[in-house]
Amino acid sequence: MSSLHRELAIRKRVLEIFNKTQQQFPNDEQWFDYQELVEDHIYKLVEGQDVQQTEAAIEEYRKANYADIVANDAKKRGRVQPRITGLAVKPAEGQAATQSQPSAAAYTADQRPSGFGQPQPTAPAAVSSQAPHPLGGMDAAQRLRMALASGWTPELVQKRSLQLAFCSF
Repeated sequence: MSSLHRELAIRKRVLEIFNKTQQQFPNDEQWFDYQELVEDHIYKLVEGQDVQQTEAAIEEYRKANYADIVANDAKKRGRVQPRITGLAVKPAEGQAATQSQPSAAAYTADQRPSGFGQPQPTAPAAVSSQAPHPLGGMDAAQRLRMALASGWTPELVQKRSLQLAFCSF
């Protein structure tokens, strides 16, 4: 795994836990302090500095703020926020509040919700293995010539990865 992929994986994992938004802070100074804390954790994990202490601090934060993490994740994904152990939760913006949850009888056996009210996944559709490959019988040199003719260069992959990494701030 390249160092870039490793850093992106660490960044994704940490940002799934530290997922507060700027609107959740009373002023910009506290927001910037929060962002600095998150980036310090990411840096320490990427560089291998104080890994055990950093992992312990992240886990402690996750346990202390579990309800907020789940609520922010639900809000980010556009779902109605779940109720977690007495936490009063408002519906996401643009969604009507409901007074009661639908009963289990309202669902068929394959739609019955599990966990936080999410439907259980259904079995994936069968995919035929006889489908033709989109590039047909092209060899590697032909695929490279085709890619270069369309304007693709190896640097585009690296440039796009860096854009994704730094746009997530």
